[in-house]
Amino acid sequence: MNHFIIGVDAGGTKTEAAAYNLQGELLCTHVTGMGNIAVDLVTATEHIISVIKLCLMELNDSDCRGIIVGVAGGGILERTRALKELLAKEFACPLSIFNDAVLNYYSVMGKQDGILIVAGTGSICLGKNQGNFSTVGGWGHLLGDEGSAYYIGLKALQTVIQEEHNGELSLFSQNILSFLSLTEPGQIKAYVYEGQKKDVAKISSLVDLLASGSDYHAIKILEDAGNELAKQAILCARKSKLSLPLSFGIKGSVIENCEIVRNRCMDEIAKQFSEVKFISPTNKLGSYGGYMYWKTI
Repeated sequence: MNHFIIGVDAGGTKTEAAAYNLQGELLCTHVTGMGNIAVDLVTATEHIISVIKLCLMELNDSDCRGIIVGVAGGGILERTRALKELLAKEFACPLSIFNDAVLNYYSVMGKQDGILIVAGTGSICLGKNQGNFSTVGGWGHLLGDEGSAYYIGLKALQTVIQEEHNGELSLFSQNILSFLSLTEPGQIKAYVYEGQKKDVAKISSLVDLLASGSDYHAIKILEDAGNELAKQAILCARKSKLSLPLSFGIKGSVIENCEIVRNRCMDEIAKQFSEVKFISPTNKLGSYGGYMYWKTI
C-alpha cells in the first residue's frame, strides 16, 4: 500500500491540493476555486473538501497519513475552528490547519529559521525563530497588502485618477484603461467597488509589461512595491529576534516573477543587514509545504 500526504494551499484565487508519497514525490495535483475563509467560509470549505476528495479518488488504493491545510483567512480563529470541524467530519486521517503563510513558509524554508516574504495577490512576511512564528503584514487589501499585486494594481488606478484631475492622461494611463476595457477614468470607481480583489490585482501584469518597455510610471510603482516589501521583511526580522546570518525566502507571483520588485526588495534588505542570503522556491506548489511540515512533526 502506498502511503501519502495531502497538502492543500487554499488561497484567495484558487485552492490547490497535491498528494506526495513519504519520500516527497508528487503523486497528483488538483485545483478548485477560492479558499479564503475570511471572505466566504461556506464556499471556501466546499472548494477545500472538493479538492481533497479529488486527490483521494485518484489514489483510491492508497493510505492517507495526513492532510495539511494552509488557508487564507486562517488568522480568524473561529472560522479556522469551524473549518477543522467540517473537515474532520469528512476525512478520517490526521488533520492540521493553519494560515496559508505558514504552509508557504515550510514549502520554501523547510524547517530552518528565517523570514519568508510572500507577495502574490496579497502580501505578508512570516518569521520563524526556534518554532515561534511572527508576522508583519497580512492585513488584507483594505488594511494592507503593501507590495502585492493588488497594491500595484491600485497604485496604477490611482495614477490614472490623478492624471484625470490634472487634465491629461499619459500613455501609461491610456494603456491601463484599454487593458480594463474602460473608455474613461470615471468608470474606475464602478470597476473597483463592483469588482473583486483579483480584478485589481490582475493589473500588475500589465504594469510589469509596461516597465519592461521603460515606462516611468510603471517602474516607479514596481520600485515602490519592492520598497514596501523590504520594510515589512526588515520589521519581521527584528520582530522575530533572529541573529545573523539571516535567510530570506521569497514566494508569490509578484516577487518571484517581477524582477524590479524582487531586486529592489533584496537591495533594501541587504542595506540593513551585513549577512543575508535569499532563498527561492525549489517547488512551485505551495501545497508542498504540507509535506515539509509533516516531516517536522
